[in-house]
This record gives sequence, C-alpha cells and structure tokens, in this order.
Amino acid sequence: LFFSPVLSLKIIFLFFSLIGFLGTFILLNKSFKKNIYISLIAASLFLFNGFLNYRAVVGHVTFLSFAFIPIYCYLIIKSFENKENKSRSIFYLLVSSIIFANFFHSGSAVIMIHIILSIIFILFIYIYLNEKLKIIYNLILSFLTGMLISSSKIYASISFLSNFPREYPPLVFENYYQLVVTTFKSLFLYPNISEFNSIIINKVVKNMRVHEIEYGISVVPLLILILFLINLKKIKFNNLNV
Repeated sequence: LFFSPVLSLKIIFLFFSLIGFLGTFILLNKSFKKNIYISLIAASLFLFNGFLNYRAVVGHVTFLSFAFIPIYCYLIIKSFENKENKSRSIFYLLVSSIIFANFFHSGSAVIMIHIILSIIFILFIYIYLNEKLKIIYNLILSFLTGMLISSSKIYASISFLSNFPREYPPLVFENYYQLVVTTFKSLFLYPNISEFNSIIINKVVKNMRVHEIEYGISVVPLLILILFLINLKKIKFNNLNV
C-alpha cells in the first residue's frame, strides 16, 4: 500500500534476513552458550546462504519463512529451560506455535518436510550436548498447537490440491560420484547448472535453473571442518558440552 513492488520486495528480504541473522545469533549465544564470535560466524553463514538469497532473487517469497527456524528453535529451548516458571514456559511455547503456524499460512508448506527436519536436527544437537531428551515433549506440543492454529489453512489447501493430482518424481543421477560432486558444489562452491541439466536422468522439467540447486554456505564451514579433522586427536570429546 505504501511502497512500490520492487521496494516492497527489498524490505521483505531485509526483514527476513534480519530475522535469520538475529535468530541464529541468539540461538548459538543463548541456547548453545557459544561465545559472541562463534555466534556471529554462524549468524553470518545463515544470513548469506544461497537458499534464501536465490529464492528471494527469483521471487519465491513463500520460501523465506525458512529464516524463522533458528528463532523457533530458540523459543522451544527457552520454553523447556523455563519449565519451573509455568507462565514463561507457556508464553514461549505459544509464541513458537504461532511461528510454526506461520509456516503454513505464509505458503511454506511446500518445504514443510525440510523445515521440520531442520528443527529436529538442531534440537537433537541440543539434546546430545545437554542430555535433556524431555525437550521433545515441548517440540511435539508446539507442533500440535501450531497445526491447530493453522488447521483451517491446512484443510483448505489439501482440499484444493486434491482437485489437481500430479506426480513429481525425484531427480536421478547416473552414479554416486555425480551426486557427491553436485552436492559439494551446491553447498561450498557454485553449482554448474548446465552440467547438472545434462547429467540428470529423469528430468522433471526441460531445464532447471540455478536457484533450484544453490544452497551455498560458502567455503568457511568446509575450512572449519578440515581444521576440526586435523586437530581431531587434540579434542576431548567428554568436554564437548562445555
């Protein structure tokens, strides 16, 4: 109502970028008790990841709610850690449920499996480091409450899509080497979309565009992994949660 379409998209992208950056920083710094430098590195990697940036460039604004995952995980952990204070715990849980409902209302249901798996993976790391499996109860309660809030949207969407059945077969590579190389480039370098379109076997569409396989998190995580492996013998695994 107040801005031009292009300026509106820029503001939307700025908003989701800010949410993703701050959410990741707070999650690492407050929930995982990491220092400010590690938290800033993680937040910057999330901010500049290719998935959100390239989807924004091509106009897939429904995918941008992916940026809420870090702050959602923070709220779940905060709800669990404040279980002695019932009012605070319920407040954090309710806010997390609203964010989960937003995934459906914003149109992100198309990547809901990816969102849920990302959330579960992050919380499994928290469980491993803190040995607090009971946080799963908070997660399930948040999921159920969020789905209840968005039940009308879910029902309407399923009813609508049932009128347009279609098959969407997965892409297939000729061998594992091509799969590994493509995945490596998509994550740490820059994918070669021409090569990708030439090697996949069952093409869902005639040609895929680069935003479909661009998930770049830069070479920084790769360098960190290499340094970790080099210093593996020096690491005391019983102190990982310190």
